[in-house]
Amino acid sequence: GWIAHLRGAAEPAQEHLHAALQWLSEDFWEIRLTCYSALTQHALLVGDLDLARSLNRTALRLSRQQKSVLFEAYLELDHAQLLEHRCSFADAENILEKACALLSEDSSIKSPVLGRLQLRLGQLKMRQGDKTRAHYYFTEGLQEALRWGDHRGVYGHFGLALLDVEDKNYSSALERLRDAERSMQKNYIPEPVYRAALILTGSIIFLHQGKYSAAQTS
Repeated sequence: GWIAHLRGAAEPAQEHLHAALQWLSEDFWEIRLTCYSALTQHALLVGDLDLARSLNRTALRLSRQQKSVLFEAYLELDHAQLLEHRCSFADAENILEKACALLSEDSSIKSPVLGRLQLRLGQLKMRQGDKTRAHYYFTEGLQEALRWGDHRGVYGHFGLALLDVEDKNYSSALERLRDAERSMQKNYIPEPVYRAALILTGSIIFLHQGKYSAAQTS
């Protein structure tokens, strides 16, 4: 189900994920939570915000019943994305900051989730025009992602590149894209995972430079 979800194959992904939820016992609650998360992300993708909220609430309740701070923080990423879809940026930011605090309080938790939360905060801050805080969260999130070899770190590179574009520092922005590609290749991340975002970010840089043919070609 997750493989199909990451490939963008919606129908088989949903079929497998729902089947997993039906057949997996409560003893496999961690896997069940990841299924709920994938289904939530699909609901967000198609704009079914009510379904996304219902799935996310179910997952969060289960994570809290299991007293899993890690999974609760992981699921708050979906919760924050739902709030962003509803333009509740302040609420999304509050959710992410609380999740970061939860993870930071327990030094025994070893996971890339903290970095993903920081990267999401960076995106939120950038959307709100707070470049200073966006740069801070993108930098912190990227460092955390690199520490774990997490492919989501690519969004730290992209976020910092877009901030460079706003400052008209195009050479730095392009260098960050090269860093992003090198990082993904060093960690054996399949190209389809990051290629589209890499091309999109590169095209944005070219457009800001006035290189319209290069943007179209990329």
